Amino acid sequence: MITIHPQETRSIYAGRTPDGDKVAIRISLRVTTQPTLSVYHEPVAQHSPVLSISGDVWRRHVGMHRNPTGWGQVVDTFALVRQDRAHAATGARAGELSRSDRLFLLHMWREYHLNDMQAACAHQEGVRHDQIDWQAERTFGCPQGYRYGSRWLYRPIPADDLLRLSELVNRFARTTESGS
Repeated sequence: MITIHPQETRSIYAGRTPDGDKVAIRISLRVTTQPTLSVYHEPVAQHSPVLSISGDVWRRHVGMHRNPTGWGQVVDTFALVRQDRAHAATGARAGELSRSDRLFLLHMWREYHLNDMQAACAHQEGVRHDQIDWQAERTFGCPQGYRYGSRWLYRPIPADDLLRLSELVNRFARTTESGS
C-alpha cells in the first residue's frame, strides 16, 4: 500500500563511501496542490505524488553528531556508497540498504527528484541545451509547440516504483520533520 504523508520527511542512513564518509538521505513524498500538465502534455490530477530527495555527508573521523560537510543534492556521493565488506558476500545486514535498494534509490533520485518541476516536455528531453539558439527557437523538438521552460510540467512516477519506494522507506526510515 502506498502511503503519502504530505510534507513528512523520512531519513535513511545510506552507508559509507570507499573513503569512509558517512551518507544519509532524506526522502519527502508530498502531493500536488493543483491540476497541471504532464511532460506528455496530458492533464495531471490534483493530489499526484511529488518526490524530493536530498542528503548529508559527514567526513570520516568527524562523526555524525557534528554538522555535515556536504548537504543537499549529494547524489554523486550517494552513488559511491558501498556495502560493508564484512557483509558483501552474504548480503546486507539487518537495517542496512542492499545494493539493489541503493541502485533503486539512485534511480528514483536521478529520474524523479522534484518531478513536478520539469522544464522540458518528453519531446525535448536529451537535447543538449548548449546546441540550441534560445533566442530563435524555444519550441525545439516539440511537435505540439510547447516552449521549453514556459511552465513547470509533471513527470508521473510509475505505480510500481512508488510502491517499492514506500516499502523501502517504511522499512528503513525514521521521521525527521513534519509540517512547515
